[in-house]
Amino acid sequence: KPHAAFFPDSPVTEFDTIDLRADYNNHWTHGFDPNQRARGQLIRDAWYKDVQAAMGAFSSHSRYVHLYINGLYWGIYNPCERPEAAFAASYFGGQKEEFDAFNGSAPDPPIDGDAVARNTLLSLSNLADPTRYAVLEQYLNVRQYIDYLILQWYGANQDWGTTKNWYSFRRRQPGAGFYYMAWDNERTLEGLNDNTLPVSPDDLHAKLAKNSEYRMLFA
Repeated sequence: KPHAAFFPDSPVTEFDTIDLRADYNNHWTHGFDPNQRARGQLIRDAWYKDVQAAMGAFSSHSRYVHLYINGLYWGIYNPCERPEAAFAASYFGGQKEEFDAFNGSAPDPPIDGDAVARNTLLSLSNLADPTRYAVLEQYLNVRQYIDYLILQWYGANQDWGTTKNWYSFRRRQPGAGFYYMAWDNERTLEGLNDNTLPVSPDDLHAKLAKNSEYRMLFA
């Protein structure tokens, strides 16, 4: 008998990890910032995940629950999939051992797999050269990275950057590019004049923007 779907909009029914998100930023119980308490909605992170999926790729799924642990009520939570190797395998196929996954910056060890392909990606330079750019395309899903950036810049994420609050993963096979996943997006859609355009994970956009093909693809 098949299991009922924990996330109604996902075909996956088995998980290695589910994060029980309570949120902290822009939440009614924020510890010291009255402005963040005033913006409390508990929807920003889930909205970001849903929009990333709606932009044509896929993303971590989430839902809302009343959480009880051993009969004790903890409140409203937003459980979601953690986008690591097991998550990637559940949507791409294969085994989780075939994937590399990272939470944050290159100096941190991979949470799954190894850092060989990632180190190659980050070492590439002179991307204005079409030959060098073609090599990079073997290690980065450029279209998906662009969509990810557009989403993050649209909401002007104030708690995101080169080395924080994103996941990336890649299947360990020739030509497979890294995907970047929205994560921990509570501090978004705060102010009309907020601007995070100089920011990108791994600072890849600054290097990519020197390439004319990338600029046209982004446009």
